[in-house]
Amino acid sequence: MAALDRYAREALEKRWAGIYHSSTYPGVRQLIRESLAKYSLALPSLPNTSSRQTSASPSTSQHFPASPPRPGSDIVHHRAPNHAILSKDHLAEIIPQRSSSRLVVYTDGAYLPDRGTAGIGAYFEDTDIAPIAERLNGHQSVARAEIHAMVMALERILSALRGRQSYIADLHEIWVCTDSQYAVDGVNVHREAWLQANWLTAKGRPVANRTAFQLLFASIKQLSERGYIVFVHHLPAHAGIAGNEIADMLAKAGALL
Repeated sequence: MAALDRYAREALEKRWAGIYHSSTYPGVRQLIRESLAKYSLALPSLPNTSSRQTSASPSTSQHFPASPPRPGSDIVHHRAPNHAILSKDHLAEIIPQRSSSRLVVYTDGAYLPDRGTAGIGAYFEDTDIAPIAERLNGHQSVARAEIHAMVMALERILSALRGRQSYIADLHEIWVCTDSQYAVDGVNVHREAWLQANWLTAKGRPVANRTAFQLLFASIKQLSERGYIVFVHHLPAHAGIAGNEIADMLAKAGALL
């Protein structure tokens, strides 16, 4: 593993410390402690902000649409233009609830233009599947990183299923949560049209990031053929959703490697 330079060390310590001191999410502090130890990093002391609460605006809930799975559908598309004004209380309405039959993974991609590097991150909620924080080699973009993060997460799940781990014995649903509307639309909105048009857009142009999307569609297909329902779900970025924040943290860590 490549050594982290001073810039990378300071960036990771500051970001991870902020999440560590403010989060009450199960397992988050342990994950960060393990990650810090992995890279021989310190945990700066920051004010504890866990008691801060964002008050709900009376007008927020009336604009917020629920997003239940559609009957008979293997994917869910959720679009809400008012994500930026949602309070933390209302975010619970779109965050998948944990259950023994549902595996939820949060994914993210990162690109650091000043370094020219990209990374992917994935956080598997309430399982023993190890989180992902890896660097993408070659010429990359944040959009491609977002898609590859989803691919790597699903491949990690497929590997766990092949190993028949006990904690996924009752698994029926797999939820991939990402803040990338682009990646979500690629799966939930454009997939069938792209396949029917031989990977051309409605304007007759080649689909961008075709190879990455092909890998993603193949992973979803493999899971569907095994009898699992795969939901690809959009969640707002930087809205206090712990899973999203952890995936973002891991993606940036990967880009800094």
